[in-house]
Amino acid sequence: RAHGRLGRTGEAQQALTRAVRNFEELGDRWWMARSLRYLGEAYLEAGDCAAALPLLGQAQDIYRSLGNQAGVGRALELLRRAQECLERTAP
Repeated sequence: RAHGRLGRTGEAQQALTRAVRNFEELGDRWWMARSLRYLGEAYLEAGDCAAALPLLGQAQDIYRSLGNQAGVGRALELLRRAQECLERTAP
C-alpha cells in the first residue's frame, strides 16, 4: 500500500499479488482477503476498474465466509466504486 500511496502503482500491484499468493499458500484467509482488497483498490486507483472487480469480489466472498462484516462492507464500497468507474468509461 505504501508503494501505491507514493504513486508507484506497478510496484504496489506486484507486492500485493505476491502477498495474496503467499497468504493463500499459508491458508491465512483473513490476510488473503485483506491483500485482495488492497490489490483491488490499487487497480481501482490506477484506473483499471475491470481488473479491480474480480479481486474485490473474491475479497468480499472470503470476508463473508469468515463472518467479517467490516471487511464485507469495505469490499462492497470498493465494488460500487469499481462498478461506477466501469459505467463511466463504457463506450
